[in-house]
Amino acid sequence: YNHSAEINPFERTSARYIRSAEALVVPDGAFLAEAREILPIRVLAQSWVEIYHSAVEAQLATVPGDTLNAKARRVLDEIQNRGAKTQSAGAVLDWLKVEDHRKVEAERRQPHAP
Repeated sequence: YNHSAEINPFERTSARYIRSAEALVVPDGAFLAEAREILPIRVLAQSWVEIYHSAVEAQLATVPGDTLNAKARRVLDEIQNRGAKTQSAGAVLDWLKVEDHRKVEAERRQPHAP
């Protein structure tokens, strides 16, 4: 069990690389049963993030504005008019940068917008 791992704290390793105070996990039936419940949820979540990115990408051309910044300001105005509490054009700009988010490996991608 690697406490400092960014995503998956469980890693396979050889005995010679295990240091004092590290924990060993030997997958048993209960561990595998829990993994079978969690894994489909994670894979499904990754699929929904991909669907979200595809939807944003498909609609981006229809958002008025000559630059991505202009489009972000337009989206911010629209969602605020509909009651959203988002105050940051920078946050909206980040939502629209799906090309950048898609460069991250699927296992490390995170939802970044409502």
